[in-house]
Amino acid sequence: MGDMLFLFGVGVLSLTVAMAMATMAFNVYQRRGSEYKRYLDRLPLAVRFEDLEDRVAELESERDALQEDVAAGQRTIEEAAEERRWLEENRDSIARAHEARQELERVEQELANELENLSGVKGEIDEKLERKKELEFETQKLQQVAEEARKAAEEAEARQHQAESSVSQLQDEVAELELKRDELQQELRDLGDSIANARSQRQEIQSEIERLQEEQDWLEAGLKELKNREQTLDQTVRELENKERALQGSIDGLDTKRQQLQELVEHMEDLLPRRSSEVVLDALWEPAIPIDEFSEMEASVRDEGQSLERVFAHLEERGLYFPRRVVHAFHTSLKVSVETPLLVLAGISGTGKSLLPQVYGQAMGIHVLPIAVQPRWDGPQDLLGFLNYLENTYKPTELLRALIQMDPINRRWYSDEIDPARDHMLIVLLDEMNLARVEYYFSEFLSRLEARREVASLSDQDDRRKAEILLDLAGGSHLTSGEDDDVRHDVGRLMVWNNVLFVGTMNEDESTLALSDKVVDRANVMRFGRPPKQAVGRSTDTDNARRHTADGWLASRTWRSWIEAGQQTRLPALVGETIERLNDALGVIGRPFGYRLQRAIEAYVRQYPESGDAAVRLALADQVEQRIMPKLRGLDVSDPDGAKALDGVLEVVSGLGDRALQDAIEMGRQAHGGHLFTWMGVQRSLDD
Repeated sequence: MGDMLFLFGVGVLSLTVAMAMATMAFNVYQRRGSEYKRYLDRLPLAVRFEDLEDRVAELESERDALQEDVAAGQRTIEEAAEERRWLEENRDSIARAHEARQELERVEQELANELENLSGVKGEIDEKLERKKELEFETQKLQQVAEEARKAAEEAEARQHQAESSVSQLQDEVAELELKRDELQQELRDLGDSIANARSQRQEIQSEIERLQEEQDWLEAGLKELKNREQTLDQTVRELENKERALQGSIDGLDTKRQQLQELVEHMEDLLPRRSSEVVLDALWEPAIPIDEFSEMEASVRDEGQSLERVFAHLEERGLYFPRRVVHAFHTSLKVSVETPLLVLAGISGTGKSLLPQVYGQAMGIHVLPIAVQPRWDGPQDLLGFLNYLENTYKPTELLRALIQMDPINRRWYSDEIDPARDHMLIVLLDEMNLARVEYYFSEFLSRLEARREVASLSDQDDRRKAEILLDLAGGSHLTSGEDDDVRHDVGRLMVWNNVLFVGTMNEDESTLALSDKVVDRANVMRFGRPPKQAVGRSTDTDNARRHTADGWLASRTWRSWIEAGQQTRLPALVGETIERLNDALGVIGRPFGYRLQRAIEAYVRQYPESGDAAVRLALADQVEQRIMPKLRGLDVSDPDGAKALDGVLEVVSGLGDRALQDAIEMGRQAHGGHLFTWMGVQRSLDD
């Protein structure tokens, strides 16, 4: 019993000591934390960061000490559990003592019964009495032992309750210490984050200082160059003044010559016979498209995917390396020509803008007609030709003669000598189209192309009139008065149908003009950056350069079948959501788009040559690059609304997963000192 009391006392003492040590440690930490916080609040920010690493080390040491105290408390809990197990064992001994007492009472009862039965036998009675005394003595001893055991059990139970209470209290304190430990660890992590942020801010400040130094150097160099230009400009002004005086003299001489010419023209008109009312159209029938460029047979490859692979193979054999993403975008932009009638390839000179359409046409079996745009172009006559009133003869351009060959309507005003190619496909390549103002010479043409989607039936003359191009024949005709009215209804009209695709190239330099909003709103604009690094140094196999050219011409009905297959594609909800979010972003700056652009984006997604969720995201990202970003040129990103609009577009692009497009937008934001947004296109790699 004494050993048990000793062990119990040792356990209680150990538990009390552990609790006291944990409490003291917590109070010390709390007091030091409060002092440190007061010191930290009074110190300037720079001193806090200098002493932060030492403080972190101290906090880590205190954390280790607290963890040791917690471990000591855990050991005390284990010792209390041992005491509890000892009480459980002692409770069994007490139970056995109660059983022995009951057995003694039963024996006493039996002895009493025997005394009554054996009252006549004295000897036996005396023996029984003697035995009774012995049993009574033993019973008293057992009762004393049982009483001591009962008291020991009561004391053990009291000690057990006290130990359980102490254990519960200790567990609460341990839990509180663990909570404090977690808070300390969180504070350490927060301090670590603060250190990282401070270091990051210091690096950003250093980078900003370096950038400002570079800008200062650039400004100083620019100032020096401006001074040199000012001197040159002064000299140029003096030269221009001299030229102006000389030009004025020339103008006076020209006025005199103009008057003399007018008199000569009037004299010639009097001498010439009266013009015929018939317009000579013989020059229109000269073919511009050599339909024997490809095999006389229709192309055997009619699968869209196989045809595209032929394009990639032919590009590689020609030593031209375009990312698959770019070729797919080019192909898809041509397929949506009904919704978006013009594809513009922009960028610096020498990036393959003119070569891509020509090599694409070679591999696909599509005729390509290059048209070199001239700076003097200012009207549709520069595209289609004009009527020479003196000769009463129509002077057609090569483009007009090609469009007559491609006209899907078998017009009876055509000559029998015409070589029709209406079943073929044609790409009209307007090379360097922005040397002149596109809206001057191509605007009316573009409107007619856009009206094609409103034509329900080519066989209905009245229905197709809205999209037909009318040649300026000044009311004259080579037809006789005996021709029927249906023929006269077609005289001078031309239908440019979806078997003719229009592609324009434009260099972006000081010699060219920017596209107007009307043209941008009706075109897909692909900007070409520098060639991918992977393409540098690759050789061209000139001997096999035409191995993968088409084995025949691509039929217009095959092209239409590809488009019709794409029109059956169901659009996922992501398309509508993306269009809505883009429109909201542009609405912030007052540049929202309407149904035309919405239909164009949906058509592009449907016609994309790949399928699946990833392909939908690629197609949507292409349209952001081709249709949305050109609308943001010149945007003031320092203005809150401009920044908000650009952030909205960036958020959409981020959701589409096009990292290269994100980087290009960020680069455009940083141009011009972060004031005016400049769209320079996306730099794609061959892996795209």
